[in-house]
Amino acid sequence: THTHTHTMSDVPEEVSSLAVIDCHHHLWDLEKNGEQYGWIQAIKLGSKAAPLKQSYLLSDYLQDIKDSNVVKSVHVQAGWSSNPLDESRFVIESSQQSGCGMPNALVGFADFSCDEVEQSLIEHSTLSGFVGVRQLLNYDPTHPELSETAVDYMADESWCARLAILSTLNLLFELHVLPSQLAAASRLAAQHPTITFVLDHLGCPHDQTDKGFDEWRKGMTQLSQNQNVYCKISGLLHPMYTEPGEWSRDGMKRWIVTAIDLFSPQRCMFASNFPVDRVCGSYKAMADAVKVIILPCSCVALRRLIHMATRSYMFPFGQRMLL
Repeated sequence: THTHTHTMSDVPEEVSSLAVIDCHHHLWDLEKNGEQYGWIQAIKLGSKAAPLKQSYLLSDYLQDIKDSNVVKSVHVQAGWSSNPLDESRFVIESSQQSGCGMPNALVGFADFSCDEVEQSLIEHSTLSGFVGVRQLLNYDPTHPELSETAVDYMADESWCARLAILSTLNLLFELHVLPSQLAAASRLAAQHPTITFVLDHLGCPHDQTDKGFDEWRKGMTQLSQNQNVYCKISGLLHPMYTEPGEWSRDGMKRWIVTAIDLFSPQRCMFASNFPVDRVCGSYKAMADAVKVIILPCSCVALRRLIHMATRSYMFPFGQRMLL
């Protein structure tokens, strides 16, 4: 059994204290808005994901990050079922009430299968800190348990064409796909060269075997050739392919190093995916592991990767966000 406990004592303080921007976390208040999160309600008690069946408020997030020197954060939509603007307003309100300034930016939801998506995006763009959208695209008919949708959206020409509105509004699109979809994601990015795309969770490498790694690397190689695509070093403890406590720094190393080699430090950024990844490990243990793995980068590359790359990724839009 691999545990994360042995990795903590060998992390020098100067490494652990490196400042990072967390480019991907979620918040939800199940007491106030529980009916909005059908996917959380559907989680079975006693299952691996059962810890997610509780509110995760900004105060909880701040407690998780307190020893990791997180200086800014980005909230990503979390499956809110009704008007996506209401989820963003909830996050903004949480930030204002806290006074901590986090989250510093928002990625909301948009459904590009709807004709009304443009109007929704225009309204969403008026909210402070709103920088882009995500629509879950995970689709594999041979692995229904990994699919987030019953439709292969990237095979739908009208869906793909509707993404063009993002360029007009200066908004980015988050790619939440499976390794088998990386080639399709590459075609989508090539179709829209003026849109910034951000790959979530290293492309969700659910098959952690050598064969799975080789197939993932092939897709990542293709996707990384699009200069308008960035990659989140995140989802490293995702319950989709991790057991609580049974992970190691050595186990995650090849995925991180390969992604950085392919995308370059300038197009990679750190992200936690908390509280989802919290099911399998602590924030500090995960963040320290990532910091140690990327240390062999030169100092300049390291700074770009864990702090500065985010300027070109999440905040390329002038005065909207100053880092």
